[in-house]
Amino acid sequence: MKVTRIFQSQNLTAKKHTKLSDIARVLGGVRTDVWNRFGSIAGVGKSHQDIRDEWMRTGYIKNLPARLWKATLSDVIGDINAYRAAAIEKVKMAIFEKYSDKET
Repeated sequence: MKVTRIFQSQNLTAKKHTKLSDIARVLGGVRTDVWNRFGSIAGVGKSHQDIRDEWMRTGYIKNLPARLWKATLSDVIGDINAYRAAAIEKVKMAIFEKYSDKET
C-alpha cells in the first residue's frame, strides 16, 4: 500500500517554502533516475544497499541530506520489487491457464 503524507505548517517563510520545493523537485529526479536505471533487467539482484553504497563511494548525489535520498532510494526499490512480484504472478497465472489440464 502506498501512503502519501501531506503536511501543513504555520508561519512557513518564503525561503523555507522555496528550499522545501527544491528538495522535493530534486528527490523527484532521484525517483525518476532510479526507475530508469534499475526498473528494468539492469536492476535485478541489486538491493538498495548496493546502490546506496555505490552512490556513496562515487558521490553521485550532492546537495541533498543523505537521509532523504537514502529513504527515497529504498522506497523506489521497494516499489520496483513490488511491480516485479506482481508481474511474476501474472506470468504464472497465464502459464497455468495455458498449460493446465482442462479435462480434470
